[in-house]
Amino acid sequence: MGAALPIAAIAMTAASSVMGGIQEGSSLRAEARSDAENGRLSLKAGEQEAMDTLRQARFEQGGAAVQMASSGLLFGGSIGTVLSDSALQAEMDIDRIRDRSAAEANNYYANAAQKRKAARGAVLGGLFNAVTSAVGGAANLQSKGQQSAQATKERTTTLGAAR
Repeated sequence: MGAALPIAAIAMTAASSVMGGIQEGSSLRAEARSDAENGRLSLKAGEQEAMDTLRQARFEQGGAAVQMASSGLLFGGSIGTVLSDSALQAEMDIDRIRDRSAAEANNYYANAAQKRKAARGAVLGGLFNAVTSAVGGAANLQSKGQQSAQATKERTTTLGAAR
């Protein structure tokens, strides 16, 4: 009965280490899911912004074409160049928007991958800590048992010599 209490304490310490690792891993996995979702939303927002930019550019080009046509100018030469340059600038803006949102999404995805890796490490760390505390506790129990046996032996020897 006397050895049951220290063994229970060792088991509780080991279980606590395992549970701590599992909880930390669970928290990190939830953060990873959040980062992955933020990456997806970043791509979606970038695409929406690109479509809005394209829509606005087409609207402005159409308005410019109507204005030029109403003034009696023909499409050609410098007018055509202006509209072409405007369309090219809009495409470059759209490419920059998409590149920026892709870079932002990649950062979110990289963070998510790091957190998933850290979650695995946390669970393994909890297991290793549990094993370490169990082995340390067992060694401590063995040491105490040896000290107790030595003390008993010394008492018996001393009492035997006194007779």
